[in-house]
Amino acid sequence: SAATAINDMGWVVGSTYPGHAFLYDGHSMRVIDPGAGGAALGINNLNQITGEFYKRWGSSVYGFLLGSFPQTFLIAQEPGATSNAINDAGTVVGRELFSDCRDCNAYPRAFMYQNGVVTDLNTLQYQDSLATITGAYSINNSGHIVGEALWFGQRKGVLIVP
Repeated sequence: SAATAINDMGWVVGSTYPGHAFLYDGHSMRVIDPGAGGAALGINNLNQITGEFYKRWGSSVYGFLLGSFPQTFLIAQEPGATSNAINDAGTVVGRELFSDCRDCNAYPRAFMYQNGVVTDLNTLQYQDSLATITGAYSINNSGHIVGEALWFGQRKGVLIVP
């Protein structure tokens, strides 16, 4: 198994072998998959959990937000999404293959999920930007996001301040 995130109360999330999301609350570990398998990748101080899951083994991955147990929200209806992190405001960041993206060249694009709306973080860049933000991996409580972008074919680390 692998632990991927911890909140201020010491609650830990991650994935077990052979691929089930888990939550350890300081007393017991439990599987929290909303599907057939997956991984929990982020947890905030309100115990909201983000991650990825498979509807069935061998299917595409979907991003999830697990609210108050057992309430689960599918972040993106499209397959190929991963919800990597969540801050205490409930803003989720991750990466997704947007079906309506004509210029993606099959690269994933970073997203932010806030108040029920998924936003491609590339839409927040200035219009003439030559970089494509391909992943968002963490968000702090000030809303600052870190991730990666492709710039002239090279991977670069990015800081996004929406």
